[in-house]
Amino acid sequence: MGRVFVIGLAGGIGSGKSTVAAEFGRRGAEVLDADAMVHELLRERAIIAKIVRRFGKEVLKSRGGIDREKLAAIAFGSGRKIRDLEAILHPPVVRRMKRRIAALRRAGDRQVVVIDAPLLFEAKLDALCDEIMFVDVPKTERVKRLRRSRGWTRTVLEKREKRQKPLDYKRENADTVMRNADAESRTRTLVRKHWRRIRQFLSD
Repeated sequence: MGRVFVIGLAGGIGSGKSTVAAEFGRRGAEVLDADAMVHELLRERAIIAKIVRRFGKEVLKSRGGIDREKLAAIAFGSGRKIRDLEAILHPPVVRRMKRRIAALRRAGDRQVVVIDAPLLFEAKLDALCDEIMFVDVPKTERVKRLRRSRGWTRTVLEKREKRQKPLDYKRENADTVMRNADAESRTRTLVRKHWRRIRQFLSD
């Protein structure tokens, strides 16, 4: 069995977890991207059928397939609806990640895996991790980033984050904290240092 070290990224929306994940990926880590997996799932007939049964045909595009924006607008309008959507999508995402980590272990390689999942704790993906890294960015900076990238207001951010564990919970349950509010070069430096430490651990 190979030695696999799994890092789970936690943090607020807009904290740049995907940027940190990409930096690890450039150094050789395998990134398990929950959002990408959800995109794939939303093209599967069985998943589409479950979503339509729960949310209605109005979530479909005119040429078939799920309209993610319509689905999000409906699901985030109700705590019960978002829980129903999570019940459809979370289990297959967790299964895919477990299978991939198990396959890497069977392959016998010494590998670093990064889990990039907005709901790391909520989906209980933290149970797969050897280390939880909290990506720390002030709320004011996250609001600026989200306004530029998604057109979100502070109110939209706060509404979305109510569906997640509080930031204090994530920070307290993390093993390490990475401040990601500075220049990208600073983020690269922090990831490089962390990468060296993990590779040393795997080689011991």
